[in-house]
Amino acid sequence: AGEDGGKLIAAMSFLDVSKTNLGNDGAEAIGQAVGSSHIHTIVIGLKSTKVDLSGVEKWELSGQDLGPSEMVLLGSMLRSACEVRPELIAAMSLDISGNFIFGQKYGRHDVDADQTGWQAICSALRSCPIQTLKISDIGIGPKGAATLGEMLRSAGEEGGKLIAAMSLDISGNFIFGRNYGSHDVDADQTGWQALCSALRSCSIQTLKISDIGMGPKGALTLGEMLRSAGEEGGKLIGAMSFLDISNSNLGNDGAEAIGQAVVSSQIQTIVIGPKSTKVDLSGVEKWDLSGQELGPSEMVLLGSMLRSACEVRPELIAAMSRLILDNNKITTGGDAIASLPH
Repeated sequence: AGEDGGKLIAAMSFLDVSKTNLGNDGAEAIGQAVGSSHIHTIVIGLKSTKVDLSGVEKWELSGQDLGPSEMVLLGSMLRSACEVRPELIAAMSLDISGNFIFGQKYGRHDVDADQTGWQAICSALRSCPIQTLKISDIGIGPKGAATLGEMLRSAGEEGGKLIAAMSLDISGNFIFGRNYGSHDVDADQTGWQALCSALRSCSIQTLKISDIGMGPKGALTLGEMLRSAGEEGGKLIGAMSFLDISNSNLGNDGAEAIGQAVVSSQIQTIVIGPKSTKVDLSGVEKWDLSGQELGPSEMVLLGSMLRSACEVRPELIAAMSRLILDNNKITTGGDAIASLPH
């Protein structure tokens, strides 16, 4: 109808395809057609989710039980919009958190199972000027993380619009694999290594990687990535101002590496521990971290940051008069704090 100059495509502004088993090919075809039409609203998925195509600043599609075929549809629309309706996605925020992007089994994520929707989204995002990408709790495993890493890497090499001043949230995914419903901590490093390698050249301002199954080995990889990005003059370390690594088993060596790298960067806030405790690195007068259930590795991280700050960012601690760590699970990690120069 669009190619033939039909009246339908010129007049249609609303399309409801919700509660429909579109299939991947059907979703792709509909997405391409919608992206080049005058449709302003499309309704999709089991919860009849409205997607505004009128040039909005954000798509808030979290927790809508959207699956692989809906992701194929969204990816197709985004890709078409980049070509024929770029005003639709200029400086856009995309939130698809809490959906079953890879499918579901017994009401839970079928981690990394159906890659078609995820590949469609990543393919579309290579050339989209999206500023905020929220993809927490969507069932990403090692394979999905590798796909994300490849997308970020290629977008960076091609001068893609995606990674300019971007905010990225991948919290709550199973980046290292899943074992009986829980994180298989540090087990499969392939996706994480691909992500860290790609992030070296990305100008990401906010990176949230809370509760992704990162253990000591993954933390070391992160610390090394942050350190090398800084030494190589990478975009990441110059742009990043916020880092969330809470709900992670950092280990002492990983915590030490991250602490040293963070202080040498432009990061202003780091979030740590089981209670997602924010630590302000902008030169505050005190750190009141009492009652946060911080453990030994968090103490090593804090000690490493303070020790490094004395050398490379003295302004960070010049005004600091109080460090309050009451009611935490410090134990052996307290040595890292106690060894600091007074």
